[in-house]
Amino acid sequence: MVLNFSDFLNTSAPYVIELPEEGSSEMVGHIDLEAPPWGIRITSLPDRAGTRAALRNHGYAITHEGAAARLDSRTFTVGEATELLECLQSFLSFVRGARSGLVVVSGTGETGDEVWERWGSGGIEDWGTVESWFHPLHGEILAELFPGYWKRLRNTAASDPVRMATEWYLIGNAQGNAPTSIILAQAAIERLAREKVGRKPSGLTEGDWIASALRSMNIDENVPQPFLQSGFWQQGKWAHGPHALVETRNDLVHANMKTGALSVNEYHQVNQLGLRYAELMLLHALDYHGSYWDRLTQELERVPWASSTATT
Repeated sequence: MVLNFSDFLNTSAPYVIELPEEGSSEMVGHIDLEAPPWGIRITSLPDRAGTRAALRNHGYAITHEGAAARLDSRTFTVGEATELLECLQSFLSFVRGARSGLVVVSGTGETGDEVWERWGSGGIEDWGTVESWFHPLHGEILAELFPGYWKRLRNTAASDPVRMATEWYLIGNAQGNAPTSIILAQAAIERLAREKVGRKPSGLTEGDWIASALRSMNIDENVPQPFLQSGFWQQGKWAHGPHALVETRNDLVHANMKTGALSVNEYHQVNQLGLRYAELMLLHALDYHGSYWDRLTQELERVPWASSTATT
């Protein structure tokens, strides 16, 4: 069972179930994930409206059910299952943008008898409004991303840049406090930038170093056009988006306050920009070439490196 995961649909391959009421049916989220040697199926529970009500009222609810098996039908050990479950829980959390959990997990033997079970779910964020790069009407994105996620996150050390950046992104994105989130988003970005372009060269500003990492992934480092209408983002004030992010973060952790006190809306805009950078850099590190929900434009777009890859 899956706790507190996003309500999604796969409109390219609709999945309809019959309900107990005579003649009634409901479209539910349903996706098959494959990353050899594993195959996983995740399906929304019936009565999605009731699930949403439970999440609003209580903050927690079982939202989906799932099953996993080896693609070659071979048996597997508890250790192998645990590795898969840990990676899957991290994957679902990254998709949602906040921690989801797996509860009431059981394993069956060759005869079909239950031979193992696990009840604990680990840390889970209660339900709330959390933005994410994932669009809930495009469940096929899950199947596109999971192979790269499994390849990168399985058996990796806690110090792995992507694992660390994912943890900081999840904490920051779930925060209701924009200044705290800005600090965590930049920490994630710096970890990913170092993996991509190496240590910051002497004499290069931190903002320019991050901008160079973004360019290497074909991610636009310029201040987003919608922001330029705000006085805080006046044309020429910042060399690029990372410059604004770094200066704002420095003001939050140091006493010099170069940018001065910002309004709630200005902190929110800087935070959204930082989280967008973190999401795109993580998707790039996971070798993902599909679509994502751009939190700044509020549109579904292809990742920016996909088009450049296709022309090379």
